[in-house]
Order: sequence, then C-alpha cells, then structure tokens
Amino acid sequence: MLQKTFDVHQGKIPDGFLHLEVGAAHVALTAFDENKIASHNFEFYSFDANDDFENVLSQIYAQSSFLKHDYQQVKIVWENARAQYIPVSFYNDSMKDLVYPFVENSLVQQKRLLQKNDVFAVPFSVDEERWNLLHKTFPQAKDAHKYYEIIEQSFASPNDNKLHLLVIFYPEHFIIKANKNGKLQFINAVNFSSGTDVVYYLLNATKQLVTSISDTLATLSGLIDGDSTLFQEIYKYIPHIDVDSAENAAFLKENFGEYPSHFFVPFFKYA
Repeated sequence: MLQKTFDVHQGKIPDGFLHLEVGAAHVALTAFDENKIASHNFEFYSFDANDDFENVLSQIYAQSSFLKHDYQQVKIVWENARAQYIPVSFYNDSMKDLVYPFVENSLVQQKRLLQKNDVFAVPFSVDEERWNLLHKTFPQAKDAHKYYEIIEQSFASPNDNKLHLLVIFYPEHFIIKANKNGKLQFINAVNFSSGTDVVYYLLNATKQLVTSISDTLATLSGLIDGDSTLFQEIYKYIPHIDVDSAENAAFLKENFGEYPSHFFVPFFKYA
C-alpha cells in the first residue's frame, strides 16, 4: 500500500530538473532549477517491495505535485545494492557482465547499466520492468546509481589514517561508505532490523580496515532520529559522530518541515 511519508512544499516547483530516486520500497522526488539550485520541495513515497510497480507509479503520478508539468531533464537515481565501484584504471566493458554473476540467477529480469567518469565506474543493474515503466513515462530520462552520486559528491576525504564512515539510513537498510588515507575503501547497502545489526557492521568495518574506534568518525545521514534507540546504540560504540549537511540545500537547516535537516540531505546532496 502506497504511503506518502514526506510531503514538503515551500515554494514553486521549477521546470528545470526533476530527480526521482527509486528504491525497492520507496520513490523520492526533488527538483532543481536550470542552474542546479534545489527547490524547497520534497516528496517521499513508501510501499511494499512486492507491490505492483505499475500501480504504485500510477498512484504517485496522481498524487505528486512534482508530476503536474514537464521538465527540461529527468534523472532517475536507482538506489539498490546491485552495483560495484571500480577505479576507471581497472575497468573494461567486459566487467559490466562479470561483476554481476547473480543477475543471471535473478528471479526478476535485470537491465545492466553503467555510470562512469574519468576516475571511477559504477556498473549496476535494475529491475527491467521498472526501468521500462519509468522510461515509458519519462522517455528522455537519464539513469544514475545512488552509489555513483554519493561517491562523486564525497570522493575526496582527509588524507589521514582515520576511518571516515558515511552512513545513510533508510527505513530498513543503510548505505555505508568508508574512506581511509584519502581513498575510498568500499561502499555497500546493508539491511538491518535492529541497532545491533548496524553497530555490528560498523565495528566490523573498523576491524577489517584495521582502525581503532578512537580513530573512527561516523557521519550519519538520512532517516535516523537523534533521540532514537538506534542513534544511542551507535553512539555507545562509536562516540565520534557528525551529522551530514548539504551545501547545495542550505535551507534544510532552517524550517524545512518538522523533521531534522539530515533526514532530507541524501535526496538533495547525493542526487
């Protein structure tokens, strides 16, 4: 069943760039003007991952204020775990198939896509039926992957021996990116059902990357409340915590809805 979790509108929606983030169980919408300045508008829809996506999309289309007019460009940001970061110096086109052996065994037909710049490549796959439905609605849309957007916006990190973790929370999973010595170590999406799951994964990252807790800094972003048990459990084990912010959407720090600004940062900063 479709639920509109967030519906914040504080001004006119520009007709420049529409960004749709599509996850297994959510769709988020933001818009930017022709100068890539974010508008003060945001919608987040949640649904069951097994719901008929054509019906979900039809309901969103009927409800969304974003989908009442046309845009110069539409960008679909796919948020899933079926992606791989590869330095471009190691990448060749054959890897587009090789990095996804599980795609061949998937119960859902997958479409293989690629996002690449001069530094790194992110080959990824998406549900082909969803891809077809979205591109039928938005024929000129460009595809992107959330990993790519996150890495591109936060590729550089302090060149020190500290472990810098960026942890972006969704209702039932999180994305974690780890940097050390100025280099990206890994980026993954992980399901969780309790704070214990999250803490275990974070502590395991420090162990695998041979870093003490005192030299670990975790920047938290997305749908995590500072007063929640989840936050308190993370803080208990990793005391050096920062909260993510978006320079391209400074208005989030002001009065953008009734929720903390970091709830919305991933959808404006990594988009």
